[in-house]
Amino acid sequence: KVVAFEFAEGDQLTEHAARHPVLIQVIRGRVSFELPDRTVELAPGALLHLTPMLRHAVRALEPTTLTVTMLLPRP
Repeated sequence: KVVAFEFAEGDQLTEHAARHPVLIQVIRGRVSFELPDRTVELAPGALLHLTPMLRHAVRALEPTTLTVTMLLPRP
């Protein structure tokens, strides 16, 4: 399942976690991902793999479009 998100500069998602692994890809803009052990800045073309239940927060550093690909189990 793929979901696209649009962020204005300064938009934030507070700390949360996904039940399944996900891939984050930035299409345009830049975002900061706060992970338990580090902060990662992503720009267009970057991919980030998040394992299930990994707590993270997101902050848009500029207007941003990103996709979240949820790696769901096969039915």
